[in-house]
Amino acid sequence: MSRRLLGKIVPVLVALALLPAFGKIQFEINDERFADNLTEPFQLSMVRDLPLAKITGTLFTGVLSGFRGMVVDILWMKTDSAWDEGRDDLVVPLLNAINMLDPRFIDAWELLGWHQAYNLHAKEVNKYGQWDWSVRVKPIQDGLNTLERGIRWNPTRAQLYWFIGVVYFEKWGDFEKAAEWWQKAFECPDRPNYAARFIAHAYELLPDFDKSLYWYYVADQDLPNHPTPPGAVITIRERYLPAWNAYKRGDLAEARRLIEQTLNDYRPSDKIALHFLAKIMEEQGNLKEAIKEWEVAFAVNKSDATALRKAWEIRDKAGMPHPTSKELEDEYFVIGATPKF
Repeated sequence: MSRRLLGKIVPVLVALALLPAFGKIQFEINDERFADNLTEPFQLSMVRDLPLAKITGTLFTGVLSGFRGMVVDILWMKTDSAWDEGRDDLVVPLLNAINMLDPRFIDAWELLGWHQAYNLHAKEVNKYGQWDWSVRVKPIQDGLNTLERGIRWNPTRAQLYWFIGVVYFEKWGDFEKAAEWWQKAFECPDRPNYAARFIAHAYELLPDFDKSLYWYYVADQDLPNHPTPPGAVITIRERYLPAWNAYKRGDLAEARRLIEQTLNDYRPSDKIALHFLAKIMEEQGNLKEAIKEWEVAFAVNKSDATALRKAWEIRDKAGMPHPTSKELEDEYFVIGATPKF
């Protein structure tokens, strides 16, 4: 071997030998920069985080070669196929790979969050029973965590803020959180024109009728010809405001009397009034009555996540045992099966 050829080969061999050490150092630097908020959450050099078991060799080569856009398109098609086949074991890692390769692809973040908070959540409910709140928590929280990661990359877009609000509203049953996230969406340049109306309704269900009336006023300014805001304002003033004013004065007994009167005069299944009554009972210290009221609300409407969560939380807080889902289903079957409202 000539001296000239040897002089070229040796530096290459030395570089190859040192490469793993430099790679390790670079990963540590990336971790430190991320921890100190000095860089965005994902660096292309951090290929160790990709779910390689779900990516073929050709696609992985494409990532390393710089053809990320093409790889994302292929992975999106693979996700569609996995979705149609019901392959949850593929859908989540494929969407995670897409989000890491193209974190500005906002629909992928929303799809993954929706899949976790809705599809995977529904599977747990079907498996353990509708009355078991504890099995709902993890998939819903996974969905919320996914959506919040997406917001780090898309902080000025309303879409993910809005969808987090939807998850809190529909699946977690936390109307205050829903309103807070929808307000963040409202502040974005691309906010939906119905945002104020939904914020108002979330506060109406909480209930916080002062904030609800304010946001219905904002909604009326946004869409002057929409019938919901003026109609909602009339309903709040007629049905709920007298009890709300008594509640704000601290007169819980009067607030309870007035809201029970609302339930008798209008509709015994009125969701807003049922929530308000249960809230008053809890603040009065009538925990068993409050639990009963929340459970009746859930029996009437199985999509009422607030009612189920609140009954579960009160039991936890008071150290009361949790009945099985079957026991509660049997207890409230008549209410749920033959509503007379």
